[in-house]
Amino acid sequence: MVEDGRPFCPKCRAPQVRVQPAGPAPDIAGEKDGRESSFGKVVSERPDYTRGAIGDNPALRATLTAGILGVLIGMIPLLGSVLIGVLAVYLYRRGGGSQPAASSGARMGAAAGAIAGALSALLFIVQVVVFHAQQEYQDQMLRVLRAFGASAAEAEAAVQRALSPAGLTLSALFGIVIFAGLAAIGGAVAAALRTGSRS
Repeated sequence: MVEDGRPFCPKCRAPQVRVQPAGPAPDIAGEKDGRESSFGKVVSERPDYTRGAIGDNPALRATLTAGILGVLIGMIPLLGSVLIGVLAVYLYRRGGGSQPAASSGARMGAAAGAIAGALSALLFIVQVVVFHAQQEYQDQMLRVLRAFGASAAEAEAAVQRALSPAGLTLSALFGIVIFAGLAAIGGAVAAALRTGSRS
């Protein structure tokens, strides 16, 4: 009989410690893919790197679509900007989004209005600078200013300031703010009215 703790028999040198196999190795491929492995069902799956794309985000998709269409809708004075926010909430719900709160509707509307305002300002600057429509806009502005009682010299100076690079930049920023503000109101109202009708 061999004493406990001796790794080998003193007579025949046979090993006294025997290691039992722990079982089959885990299925690494199954574990990565989320398939059935030797340990059972693996819950974690391979990360989906496409999540967060524009196509998978109803709010972002609705905001961008409403902002682009808002270039045309915004041609309606004041009301058009409000309708941009309403359109953003409508497209969000139609695209599978849940019922937004009024604050969420306002944010989507403001973002869509800012996009529409920026695109409209860009188109205006391109028309004035690239297509040389500056004289046409200058004549229109002069007529408006003269109709409000400005003298010829005052109207001319105001038009020159408005069509300068700084004036165009300020006008663009002002337009974006107006678009975003009115569209935020439209988005908030659309979300609130929808919530009220369902309660």
